[in-house]
Amino acid sequence: MMAFAVAGIVSYIDPVYIGWRLLLGSAAVPSIIQWIGYHYHLPQTPRYAFVKEGVEECEKVGFQSIFAHKS
Repeated sequence: MMAFAVAGIVSYIDPVYIGWRLLLGSAAVPSIIQWIGYHYHLPQTPRYAFVKEGVEECEKVGFQSIFAHKS
């Protein structure tokens, strides 16, 4: 619903030269925010730790993720 509102507003701003660029840019903003959030705030997985850093780091990350929710 919000996309239709933004597209409607942007369509009145010089639709031939600037409007499509503004529409494309407004669609890119949420995806960039989502990428930044995923890149910096997702926890490390045991599979990624095994590939990048070895077995010891994999076991450490794996045990942390398994036992993190137990009280």
